Amino acid sequence: FFKQKTAYEMLRSLVGSVHSYMGSKDASQAEPWLIANKFSRQNQEGVIRVNRGFEDDLRTSLILIDEVQGEDVFLSTQDVSGTLKKLD
Repeated sequence: FFKQKTAYEMLRSLVGSVHSYMGSKDASQAEPWLIANKFSRQNQEGVIRVNRGFEDDLRTSLILIDEVQGEDVFLSTQDVSGTLKKLD
C-alpha cells in the first residue's frame, strides 16, 4: 500500500530532478510547472507545462524520479499537447 502524494510533494521532486538533469540554466529556460488544478491526488495524475523544445528533457527528468518522500514511485508520460485545452 502506498501513501498518495500531494501536488507539492510531486512538484518538489519534479523541480529537483529537472535541475539535476538539465542544470539551472536550461531548467530556468524550460520553466516546468505542475498545474495545481490539473493534479488529481486520488488518481495520482497531473499536467506539467514546459516551454516548447524542452519536452524530451522533461520526459527524461521524469524517468529519473524514482522516489518521492522516501517512497518508490514510477512516473510516465500519458500524453503531450501544444495547449492545455486539448488535454480536457
